[in-house]
Amino acid sequence: MEHLKKHTLQVLAVLLGVLLVLSISTALVLNSGLIDRWAKQQAVELFNNELMGRLELDRVELKFPNRISITEPRIYEEGSAEPALAARRISAKLNFLSLLQPGGLRSLHFTGLWADSLKVRAIERQSGKLNLTLIFTSRNPDSTKSGIEAFSCNRLALRRSAVSYTPLDGKQLAAEGLKIRLSSFSIKKNLLKGSVEKLSFSIPDEDFTLKEGTGTVFITDRRAEVINMKAASGRSRAALSVSLDGINLFAMDGTKALTTGTSFVNIEEVALDRAELVKLMPSISLPEGLYSLRGNLKGNLEKAEVLDLRLWQNGSHMAVKGELLNLGDTDALAYRLKIDSSLVSTAFLETLGGEIAGRSGGVKFTGSVEGSLKGVKVALGLKTEVGTGSLQATAATAQKSSLTYSGTLDFQDFMAEKLLGMADVQSRLQGTASFEGLGGEGAAKLKAAVRLKESRWMQQPIESGTVTLEQEGKLLKVAAAMTGEGRELVVEGNVDTGGKEPRYSGNARMKGIDMARLMAASPYPTNLNGKITLEGAGFEPGTLNAKLNMQFTPSSINGVQLKDGSQLKAELTQSAGSSSITIESDIADLSLKGNYSVEQLAALGAYAARGVEREVARENIWEKNTPAIMQTDPLLKHSFTVSYRLAVKESAPLALVLPIGETRFHGTAEGRAVSEERVCSVSSFISLSSLTTPESKGSIVIKNLEAEGSLKCTGSGISGVNLKGRAEGIQGIGRNTGPGTFAARYTPSSLGVSLDFAVAEPQGSIALEVEALRRGASYALTLNRLALADSSGSWQAEGTPRVRVEKTRASFNQFAIAKGPQKLTLQGELGNSTPGSFTLALKSFQLSELQRLLLDPSLSVLSGTLNASLNVSGPPSSKTSTLQLNGSGVNSTSSRQAPSTPPPATAAAHYRSQCEAAPVLTKKGPQS
Repeated sequence: MEHLKKHTLQVLAVLLGVLLVLSISTALVLNSGLIDRWAKQQAVELFNNELMGRLELDRVELKFPNRISITEPRIYEEGSAEPALAARRISAKLNFLSLLQPGGLRSLHFTGLWADSLKVRAIERQSGKLNLTLIFTSRNPDSTKSGIEAFSCNRLALRRSAVSYTPLDGKQLAAEGLKIRLSSFSIKKNLLKGSVEKLSFSIPDEDFTLKEGTGTVFITDRRAEVINMKAASGRSRAALSVSLDGINLFAMDGTKALTTGTSFVNIEEVALDRAELVKLMPSISLPEGLYSLRGNLKGNLEKAEVLDLRLWQNGSHMAVKGELLNLGDTDALAYRLKIDSSLVSTAFLETLGGEIAGRSGGVKFTGSVEGSLKGVKVALGLKTEVGTGSLQATAATAQKSSLTYSGTLDFQDFMAEKLLGMADVQSRLQGTASFEGLGGEGAAKLKAAVRLKESRWMQQPIESGTVTLEQEGKLLKVAAAMTGEGRELVVEGNVDTGGKEPRYSGNARMKGIDMARLMAASPYPTNLNGKITLEGAGFEPGTLNAKLNMQFTPSSINGVQLKDGSQLKAELTQSAGSSSITIESDIADLSLKGNYSVEQLAALGAYAARGVEREVARENIWEKNTPAIMQTDPLLKHSFTVSYRLAVKESAPLALVLPIGETRFHGTAEGRAVSEERVCSVSSFISLSSLTTPESKGSIVIKNLEAEGSLKCTGSGISGVNLKGRAEGIQGIGRNTGPGTFAARYTPSSLGVSLDFAVAEPQGSIALEVEALRRGASYALTLNRLALADSSGSWQAEGTPRVRVEKTRASFNQFAIAKGPQKLTLQGELGNSTPGSFTLALKSFQLSELQRLLLDPSLSVLSGTLNASLNVSGPPSSKTSTLQLNGSGVNSTSSRQAPSTPPPATAAAHYRSQCEAAPVLTKKGPQS
């Protein structure tokens, strides 16, 4: 037995040694590269003999016991020079022995599978099949062979890959930079599962990049789940889960499966950026930002329930719940949804409907929506900052892709002025609007009507009112009628847009219209009665041509009576290189003629106004901000001239359109405006028979005023102004002058003014010449000439008196005027925020001169002589003023008392600041 045991162990040792040698030898042979060439040859021959495609590869590497690597594999469609599939390298890790399955290869399992720089080109052929399908079609089909029934892979990864798809008729879609990492991937009969750990790619032509994609998929013949799916692009993201119960997606009829099963969709969040959303719907206009969706749905294609769906974007949000029916049948698809506590923000409305829509302050709404792909019915309650209301509307598809619609809108407390941007207007409108129409390609019909009740516009009650609108094709008809407190306005008109330019006409009838009740900016009452007609073509300023005619029955405008038959005619005609604007009425006549267009005239007005505004602000030392320079409008690059004439017959009615207040005048103004080389030049001659200011401003009357002036400016400022004229006389505040002349000249930072008038009573004259220069943050005033003359002599300036005015102080230098021994002197600095001293001295002043200086004859009763001095000095917080008065022979003949000579008297007043109590006055010397 021991001998047998010994020999048995020797045999086993030999066998083990042989097996070890064979294993090592096999490994050395397999890894030596001797079998690689054989494997490459067998793989190429097998693919090319069995399938319709052609395989080429550079190298096959077998690494015993479980690794294989293929370098530069390329698969071609038959007859093609460019590969449909290609890769830089494909590597796999698998058990080679698993390939030796009895009865053929039924399942394929990889521990790992990696592809580097894989490129896939999918192309649709004339047969409707993809080139990839044709490539993998068997050359010798055998129905008895079942083929591979299961495939699994623990780790699958692609990197630096690309996929493209080219349809038969359409644009190629290509994805680049494709990176995929899967785990626990398995596919076999009635089972597909796996986890997507990483997915990213870009589509350059669509400017789309998926930065991140993850999720878990589990599909059987009874259930399908996509759990925790997350995706993120450049600016959008999504996170959701989908569960389908009782559904076999492997069945041939997938629609039937989705109809009979039960589904549940949990949308944790879907956030789409506007830029990427527009790519899906290019025709829609939406505000910038993220559009987010969150909620839950359950059901199937036959009936799906929207449990709680919320959509929001910045300040806008909408909450929806309800049901969706027959999702798999477009002919029977329907929906019934309820909307709860939703809001469309101001910014959203501005983007969709412009500034007017945004002025509503947003729309809060609740209600319901139901319908199908053929029609919809809406019932909404609305609340905005401009009013509240309710909407009932329906819409349905008609023949030839057209759409019919109808509905009603009830509104309460509607404030139209807020939508129109009329800040000073107040209104409250109540009523109902109805509409119906047909829209679509080649079809346009609309009928709308608004009925007002118990409404108000400013101070005008509206007892009843109607507005109707009817459109058919290119023709639009409009009519309106308003009545209230015996006043009535009726308007009718039409617009035809069928020609090169829209043409329109209309007429109106008015009774007792008071503009002061309708317009906040018009405090002047009117009583307008009569009729109006209008006809024209074009709405744009460059193509506008129109005629307006107003014929009045007895009416009044701001106190001016218009007799029966009074008319106002206005006409605008323009063509290439020529335009004319004329207005004729009993109030004023206006004529503007020249080689201009209305657009050029408006641009010139804005350009000149900005230049004047900027010059005034720049020369004002108290102004902190100067308007920016206005760039030249392209319309002003071509020179043009406007000749104008204005004749005012009654100025009071003009207060409705011009800021003249109660100033009254009669006369003419004529001249021309020239635009040349970005410079505006205006010249004018004005002739007024009378000009009267209101009593609140002194009630000054100027008779027979004639003036000639010119102005030259650009968008940056004024380069020069000249004015000269004469007047027959000035009356006001008990003072009268005779005829005289005046003149003014302005260049940047320099203003000169002169006047020379005769004085009727007391007989004499006034002559004045003043020059003002702006130097930095101060004005330098120079009195070049002053002469107040009468029969007794003349008050004149001594030397050249000067005054320097700064923001907080004024400095007087040798400012003196004298008449014989009489003299007035101002010297020093006067201001409340800087230290300094100021002196005013009056020497030998005859009180009888007051009537001449103030042009007031009632002061002729005064007589006597007065000497006075006022001194102000000290620091800003404690100024001290000293006043001294000395008079002799002071008397008033109106007192009917004998002249007397009171003894001299002096007075002094002291104060420390303007915030303290009133100064105390003390008198020194004998009291009389």
